[in-house]
Amino acid sequence: MIDLAGLPSKVFEDFTSDILVKSLGGISAMSALYLTRHYFQDRWDTLSLAIDAHLRRRSAKEMSYSAFRGIMLRLLRADQSRSGSHFGQFGKEADLDEERRHQTGAEDIHYKPRVFLTIWPLSILRNRELLPSSVRLAEEGLRRLFKDDRVNVAESVGTTSRPDGKTVLVSYRHTIGAALPFTDNKKWPPFAKSILGSMLDPKGCWQNNDGGWAQCDRRYTDSDLYCSAYAIRFLEAALREGEIGEAEKLLAASAVDRTVEFFASRWSRDRWRYGEAISEETAPYILIEIGPVLRTRAPRLLDDVLCFVKEQWLSPSGDLSEIYKNSCSHISVLGLYARVGYALWRSDTQRTDWKFLLDRAIQYRSGPANSAERAYLIEMTYLIDDLVPQATA
Repeated sequence: MIDLAGLPSKVFEDFTSDILVKSLGGISAMSALYLTRHYFQDRWDTLSLAIDAHLRRRSAKEMSYSAFRGIMLRLLRADQSRSGSHFGQFGKEADLDEERRHQTGAEDIHYKPRVFLTIWPLSILRNRELLPSSVRLAEEGLRRLFKDDRVNVAESVGTTSRPDGKTVLVSYRHTIGAALPFTDNKKWPPFAKSILGSMLDPKGCWQNNDGGWAQCDRRYTDSDLYCSAYAIRFLEAALREGEIGEAEKLLAASAVDRTVEFFASRWSRDRWRYGEAISEETAPYILIEIGPVLRTRAPRLLDDVLCFVKEQWLSPSGDLSEIYKNSCSHISVLGLYARVGYALWRSDTQRTDWKFLLDRAIQYRSGPANSAERAYLIEMTYLIDDLVPQATA
């Protein structure tokens, strides 16, 4: 039996009072159905998360991987928007200050698509057959972003005004990123095929001369790390799934090679620093995106990156070094363990040093993390089971 002693009574008062007000309000059948599926789901998620937080604070015992996974799943489900401009997208409780650090364009931060925070949760939940309703919601949310096979963004003219009437740009970064989860099989939707055709069009302007990919169709056309990471994954999926003919395969392979050269150049120059975010923040994210591609197409570059990570970011014991954690003091320790641990596994599936970082993450389970990081941690608990089915933390 769950011991809820000490849980703030206001959690229950708010929950039960909402139920009474809505239940006694004389609502229609359709309204009741909506409330059941959305309103009460939100309220139940709030109550569930409060209980989780309470139990995590009270428990001094070690936690099993499956129990930790359950907590991350509940947090992830509660972090998904069910209405508004971010319908279906994860990252409802996103840290906007953190989001700004990973932004180099002029998108309105309050309304920009949460593509990065959605694609990994969607892919991992779907592959592991978890939270099917959240998966369907996320897929629909991403589909709704597309207009004429592109994702548009509005430039910010203020911190609180809506994007209506602002200058609208086509975001190549969000367009490719939002299409990525739909490239996992041979049945690509029409918008994904359209994007691929534009990416490979020699007359197009998506890929720059340095091998990187432009962030937007105009104004912000410099090569963008995240757009380039999405692009290389997208093209690799096309080559792998057989979505293109022989002539297009040559174009795609050439584009991938040029993108690899771009990442090699940027690693030598600034270790994949991005906007206001230092290398320690962004490099793990980039490695998660492109690690598998580098493993087959640029193993020497990957070895250099992993050697740097081991020497600069990890302590001799295999933990994150204090220097590394201090350099990212504005980021939760849980989030750091999630990023670096999953980056190590994505870069080399034969590695096992990421397991120690997962165990450390569980010790910091009460800390905050964004939706992508929670998805990484969920996947890592399954990877542990795949390696040692009987293991517990």
